[in-house]
Amino acid sequence: MNAPPLTFHSSERLRCSGGDRPKGKIENSLTPQYVLVYLSKGRAKVSQQGKTLEVGAGQAFQRLPLEPHVIHFLEDSTALWVALPEEAMKMMMSMEVGSVGHQIIHIGKDWGFEGRHQRLSFEMGELPRFRHMALLNRLLELVADAHLHFLEKKTSEGKAPWLLEAQQLLEKELQLTVPEVAQKLGLSYSTFRKTFKSMLGHSPGEYRIQHLIQEAKRCLEEEITITEISQRLQYNDIYTFSSQFKKQTGLSPSHWAKGKQQNAQGPGDGV
Repeated sequence: MNAPPLTFHSSERLRCSGGDRPKGKIENSLTPQYVLVYLSKGRAKVSQQGKTLEVGAGQAFQRLPLEPHVIHFLEDSTALWVALPEEAMKMMMSMEVGSVGHQIIHIGKDWGFEGRHQRLSFEMGELPRFRHMALLNRLLELVADAHLHFLEKKTSEGKAPWLLEAQQLLEKELQLTVPEVAQKLGLSYSTFRKTFKSMLGHSPGEYRIQHLIQEAKRCLEEEITITEISQRLQYNDIYTFSSQFKKQTGLSPSHWAKGKQQNAQGPGDGV
């Protein structure tokens, strides 16, 4: 994909508009504002901050202030955008409106974003430009609500998409610290920890430890050595692993494995 020359948009600080984009169109731009771009139709690839992700209808992506981004429309698409001053983004971050900075947020076609956007766009079109700031609070409310909806939206499994992604990262990407997992999700650490705990009943760190102990038990049942288990689960050393295992189960790994073997043999076996 060959991107066209970078375009710098320095127009009005507030925008609430939209437009159709033909299949194959590529936009390479940079804005001083924070922009939430929602696709009501179509599909596109978005490249920003060294990442390329695909966004579809009912999803939104975020254009961060002064961050170059390339959008490649893979289908005939309709995009709706809300542009806010950079200060508004900082305000949302200070209020821990969770997903600011997360490149893709899942909103859905049934939430009502399109209707609210259409009403605000019409009102903005009826006002002279110097009166646009009168709509700032309502535009900010629309964007903040979209972020909060993303955090609370459930899949068919009854979990928010970001929560499923968080669980996978905590279970599989063991080299990542919990704050790094939050950063990868585009959430502040405090919002990530608080929301994760409210949904699952324990913190991300506790969740990871419980997962590691369950994995360790499975490995012990397969008679894998304690040294190999500690390496597989990326503990610093065997002593750290054994200490955490005993703290969680009340037994050292070797005693737990021995007890499991004795239970499997039954009271009469080996006599």
